[in-house]
Amino acid sequence: MVLVWRPQGLAGSAAHAEQRESVPVFALWPVAGWGRALFVAVFVGLTLLAWGQGDYGRSLAEDVMVMLLFGLSLQWMMALGGLVSFGHAAFFALGAYGAALSHLHWGAGLPAALASGMALALAVALAFGALVVRSSGVYLAMLSLALAQMIWAGATQWVGLTGGDNGLIGLRLIAPESRALWDAALSVFMLLAIVGMARVARSSRGAALQAVRDAPLRAAASGLPVQALR
Repeated sequence: MVLVWRPQGLAGSAAHAEQRESVPVFALWPVAGWGRALFVAVFVGLTLLAWGQGDYGRSLAEDVMVMLLFGLSLQWMMALGGLVSFGHAAFFALGAYGAALSHLHWGAGLPAALASGMALALAVALAFGALVVRSSGVYLAMLSLALAQMIWAGATQWVGLTGGDNGLIGLRLIAPESRALWDAALSVFMLLAIVGMARVARSSRGAALQAVRDAPLRAAASGLPVQALR
C-alpha cells in the first residue's frame, strides 16, 4: 500500500519522471534489402531443422518461439513506454495457469484454453496496471516486483489449485498428430507479432508512447493522456 500511494516514503516529496533524450527503440529489420530475405530464410531453415529432429527438437523450437513472444511483450513496456517492470513473468504464469486449469477442470480445447489464459492475464493486468502507473522509475520497478511476488506465492502455496512445486499433471492440449500444424501456426503468429510491433512503433500510438517515455511533462502539456497511455 505504501508503494502504491506513497512510493517516495510517508514524508517524502512527490516523485516525477525525469526528462531524457529520445533514443531509437525498435526496428523491424536489422538490415535492409537482401538482409530481410536472409533473415526469413535463416528463420524458416532453423525452424524446419528443429522440427525435423524429433520431439526434443520440436519442443526446443516451441520454447524458443514462446520465449520470443514473451520478450516482445516486455518490449512494449520498457522500450516504447519506458516502464521498467520486474514482475513481467507474473502475466506469463497467469496465462499458463489459466490455460492449463481451464483444460483440466472444464475440458477446454487449445483455442478455448488459450483464450482463458489470456483473459485471466488481462484481468489481473488491468488491476495491477491501475496501481503501477501511478509510479515511475525505481518505484514502479519495485511495485511490479511486489505484485509479481503475490502471484508467485499463490502459485507455489495454493497446492490444491496449482499443484505447488509439482505443477499440474495430465495436460494434453495438443494431440501428437496435430502438433506440426500448431507449430506452424505458432511460427506464423510470432512473425506477425514482430511485424505488428514494428508497425505500431512507427504509428501515432507508438509516437505517443515514446513521447510519454521521453518527456512525460511535455506530453501531458501537449494534451496526451499520460496515465491512460501507460
